[in-house]
Amino acid sequence: MHIDLEGTFLFSNLTQEQQALIIGGSEYLNFDRGDLFIKDEDTADSLYIIVDGVAQVIKSGARGVTKLKDIGAGVVIGEMSYGISGANRTATCMAGIGGVRVLCVPYSTITGLKKTSPELYMIILERLLKIAHGYLRDSNEYLHSLKPAVQFAKRYGAIMDV
Repeated sequence: MHIDLEGTFLFSNLTQEQQALIIGGSEYLNFDRGDLFIKDEDTADSLYIIVDGVAQVIKSGARGVTKLKDIGAGVVIGEMSYGISGANRTATCMAGIGGVRVLCVPYSTITGLKKTSPELYMIILERLLKIAHGYLRDSNEYLHSLKPAVQFAKRYGAIMDV
């Protein structure tokens, strides 16, 4: 079984030859329910594409574990740290009910495209930048949505100006 990379934004509209360059340097992995396959704060060295099943993205903190979202087939995770030497993971991914099958794409496979297929490498980099831009846009919108709540809290003394 292999994933059609066409179903992922990062790898969509690639030729079969281009997909083969990525898949050839990658590995399919299976995880059972509850298995952690990305751990918060671990050094990042690969990204993952969900092939089958559902995984949960979770974050641990002072108040315990918070589920951030469920992700399924076609979703690319672990892309945020690509190109940042020594970067750590920002969340944990856990296999959901029924387990999960992923395609593990080492960062070295993507970086190797600089020599073997510079055009493909540039396509992937551009898409990674678009993904990062989307995250920043979503974060800005979320923070802006909190402005009325912060103003309310300041008005009633729950937050002091610093």
